[in-house]
Amino acid sequence: MVNVIVIPALTVACLTALQVVIQKHAVKTLSHHMILVVSSVIYFVMTLLYIGWHREHLSSEWRSMAVPVILAIIFATMFGFLANILYFGVIRHGEISLVTALTSTVPIFVAILAVLILKESLGPKQIAGIGAIVGGTILLS
Repeated sequence: MVNVIVIPALTVACLTALQVVIQKHAVKTLSHHMILVVSSVIYFVMTLLYIGWHREHLSSEWRSMAVPVILAIIFATMFGFLANILYFGVIRHGEISLVTALTSTVPIFVAILAVLILKESLGPKQIAGIGAIVGGTILLS
């Protein structure tokens, strides 16, 4: 199981790191508002291409989607959008290494919300990992 997720997860981390560095470079010449808009337009176009590529599977799944799931996706998207607005503002004024360290505390909040909302449980390794994240964030800031 671990081998199946490690390489894709590290690929996500590398792609995200590239994204962050490029965004920081871009905010030197463009407002964070413009970067958000341009990024959203590009994301929309790429989503349309993705829909075209996977239309058969998406078509059948779309018809069976329940209203609570649709609402959950709407709220998740709104939270992500708000996070991006704040993020672009923060990277414009802060050092990217510090901003990234602070935003890398996401697993802490995910773990808390997973316990509270999804009723997941945390084992000793997960708690130690969260402690390491907190410690690392403190060291970097």
